[in-house]
Amino acid sequence: MTDFFDSPLPEVKLVGAIQDPYDLAIATARTCYSGKGIITPEDVSRDEKSRLLRDKIAQSTREAGHLTTRQHAHFVFSLDRVSRSFIWSFLHSHPFYNSEQVSQRYVKVKKGNFIIPKLPPFEKELFEKTLTLQMQTYEKLIELLLPAVTAEYTKIFPSRKKEDRWLKVIQKKTYEIARYVLPIATQAYLYHTVSSLTLLRYYKMMQTGDTPSERI
Repeated sequence: MTDFFDSPLPEVKLVGAIQDPYDLAIATARTCYSGKGIITPEDVSRDEKSRLLRDKIAQSTREAGHLTTRQHAHFVFSLDRVSRSFIWSFLHSHPFYNSEQVSQRYVKVKKGNFIIPKLPPFEKELFEKTLTLQMQTYEKLIELLLPAVTAEYTKIFPSRKKEDRWLKVIQKKTYEIARYVLPIATQAYLYHTVSSLTLLRYYKMMQTGDTPSERI
């Protein structure tokens, strides 16, 4: 992965998971055809015979497309230093996830928090100049917007006009507007929860679309 970036590498950690996801998936599959009630994850790995049946069912259900069994197991990841482009084009390009990510609406973006790909010297210089220009535009927009946003905010809430404690709230409104000029290479961090079925889909989709180097 170091061959792809000049910026600090993205970091992904598994921070939570359903216990024994493989056994759980097969237990749910066997329960579909059980005349004896619920089949537990412990049942499917109890002995050698059970484990052989488990593996056979795992293969047959996958080949048959009976993949809802893989949706019961969920995994929680923390991701840091990933680009907004990667989040939009890959992690959030489908409905089968739950994410909590740092907000550009309420958290001001700092200088230097960008994905920098490895590029030839001329292209790298141009890329970094563009990032600098976008960041300068972002900061200038915040500055220019502040008087207008303050006037509109105090028009809606006149009782807050002379209270300094509302300044941070007003500033966050300017961040919300100015964020649209930020580069898609802006880094973000988040928690991301998916099922084992979605993980399998991620694996198959790694080399498609935008930002493939962030999917390895």
